[in-house]
Parts: sequence; C-alpha cells; structure tokens
Amino acid sequence: MKKLFFAVVAVLSLAAPAFAQFSVGARLEANYSTTLAPNLTAGVLGRLEVPITPTFGVGILVRPFIQYGVDLVNDGPLSVSAYARVRLPITLDITPTSDFGFSISPQAGVDLSYDLGGGASLSSGLRLVTDLPIAPSGGSFSWLIDGYLEFGYALDMLSLYAGISLDQIVPSPFAQTIYLGANYDILSNLTFNPEFGFSNFDFNTAYLLLRFALKL
Repeated sequence: MKKLFFAVVAVLSLAAPAFAQFSVGARLEANYSTTLAPNLTAGVLGRLEVPITPTFGVGILVRPFIQYGVDLVNDGPLSVSAYARVRLPITLDITPTSDFGFSISPQAGVDLSYDLGGGASLSSGLRLVTDLPIAPSGGSFSWLIDGYLEFGYALDMLSLYAGISLDQIVPSPFAQTIYLGANYDILSNLTFNPEFGFSNFDFNTAYLLLRFALKL
C-alpha cells in the first residue's frame, strides 16, 4: 500500500501583548509512505518552509523514516496501538543564513482511541522522542516525553476536533498547546484544514493555520 500527500500551509503566528507582534509564513509539504511488510512502514516527508514576516527566509526539511506498529487492543469501541520508529531529519536553511543539520531520532509511543458513538471520539497518546545530532558537530543527545488528548466529532463532509498537545511532559519545564480545528472535504481527495491554537493557557503565543491537503 502506497500513500502520497501534498499540503500547502499558511501559518499566522501572533504574540502577546494584545497580538502586537505577528509573523506570517507558508510551507509546501509532500509525504510519501509505503508498506514494506505487515506492520512495517517506510516513507519520507519533504517540506519547503518560507517565513515571510518579520524576516523572509527559505528552509528545506527532508525526513526519511521507518516504523513498526502493532494493534494491542482492537475490540469494540476501544483501540490501542503501539509503535517504534526511527526518523533521520535533514535540514537545510538557504536564506537569510545558510545552515545544515542532520540527526538520528528514535521514537516510541502508544495511541488510544475510543468511539463514543454518534460520530464522537476521544483519542490520546504518549510518545518518547530522542534526538542525536550528527551535523553540525558538537550537539548533544536530548530526549523528552510528549503526548496529546483530543476530542473529535465527525459529520458527513466535516469533522471537528479540539484538544491539548502536551508538548513536553518531562523533563521540565512542562509545556502545552491548546488547539481546535476542522477538516472539510472540498473534494474526495482534497481537504481544507483551518486550526487555531495557543500555548501555556495565557495567550503568550497564538497561531492560525490554514492547510490544504491533496491525497494522490
């Protein structure tokens, strides 16, 4: 099974107080994955990042990965799955400064979802993320545990969601993002995804994301 996704994303980030500072950027993403064997998937994410304000820039991310996942529970409304994967992020900043980075990032996690009925669902997950920088030299090994809790409601062509992303549970300091959004099927293979979110309960930062995703 092979999957290919393209996405065009516009991002508006606001900063308190009173949203006096803001930045605007856009990015083009392509995500390809294929099933190598039962439970084993490989793929690559490519991203062109273009910050527009306050400083124009161009950056490229290429991130191959391989992942092994299993269903632990798949009985009735409850499903639980676990996975282990290795990502190899390669970054290249072209302007305003040039920089190159490469690292190895093993990860492992568990996801849980529960069908509440009537189109409603509840999902959550925990993930251990590690990162070992290879280039530039001098970087140190790092790790963190993050997670999420999300409520979703699906209609015919529209699905709504709201949740909290636990961006860093440990080590301290704790960080999180509250978000809400929607997915609207414009066509059978084209989805529009607006999303609004803010961090740490106090509107220190907020963002508005407008995403168009095309599945081939």
